[in-house]
Amino acid sequence: MRHDGTTDPGLRTLRRQESAAGRLVFWERATQMQVYTTSWCPDCWRAKRFLKENDIPFEEIDIEQDDVAAELVIEKNGGKRRVPTFEIEGSYYGNPTIPELARIVGVAI
Repeated sequence: MRHDGTTDPGLRTLRRQESAAGRLVFWERATQMQVYTTSWCPDCWRAKRFLKENDIPFEEIDIEQDDVAAELVIEKNGGKRRVPTFEIEGSYYGNPTIPELARIVGVAI
């Protein structure tokens, strides 16, 4: 499920805009971000809300519905089923705080 409303993930543009919170955001739309989540996880809810509020596109993958994704999350988090886990251009981040996530995606908070 994509949360940016686009159908062409290969479009390479750098958006410079104000987010809903009035912060300046720079995000390259071709950057692929997957967010591995579960439906019951409050940290997942907060992280997705942060990304949406800052107009950052992402693909959500529910590890309860995808066994391969669940195995990947466990592998990338040292044997732990840690959500949310973010995959950004081949790097993995297991359950970062909102300030850490902001730094990772380049949003000033």
